[in-house]
Amino acid sequence: MHQYHFEESNRKNIYLIISIISILLSYFLYIYVIVNVNIPWWVESPSILGIFGFLMWIYKIFLWNKFPFSYFSFTKIPDLNGEWKVKIESSFANFQNTDGEAHIKQNAYSMSIYLETINSKSYSEIADIRIGKDNQSFDIIYTYNNKPKSKAKSTMEIHTGTVYLTSNKQLTKLEGYYYSGRGRKNFGDIHFYKERV
Repeated sequence: MHQYHFEESNRKNIYLIISIISILLSYFLYIYVIVNVNIPWWVESPSILGIFGFLMWIYKIFLWNKFPFSYFSFTKIPDLNGEWKVKIESSFANFQNTDGEAHIKQNAYSMSIYLETINSKSYSEIADIRIGKDNQSFDIIYTYNNKPKSKAKSTMEIHTGTVYLTSNKQLTKLEGYYYSGRGRKNFGDIHFYKERV
């Protein structure tokens, strides 16, 4: 998986909320230990930074896509995890439909988009997720590296490209376009449909 960029204000809100929780937890743990527990002098009470790091780890892996973080717009990150059916209309195939499947794996800070068709496999390299202009959809932009399968046409080569997608409100459909880099110069429309919600 690689890191992806998301709205800076949302990330700052997460840091602020978890910082406040860390300070409060550290204070109450300190009070509890002072009053109720007789511990050796060499045992240190949990520091604010230690608690913050632990809470950030829990948030990154488990909590980022759950309530309350997934509910409020100032902390929400779209959850694209799962299996997707893909339809591609490419200039390479005279804009005929090519079917494929994609697997998106994501946590709060990292993601990977793996797409496979009958002719090739592609892997995302970097990504950016933005809140759409309507404040309800999301725009997903990523670059990919594509490798043809052994039975693909001889004109297919390893190449890079860029995909621009826009989600619907329910995050069950992503639609947009792609274009490939130097050496291929192909383009077309691409549609992702969530298989399991």
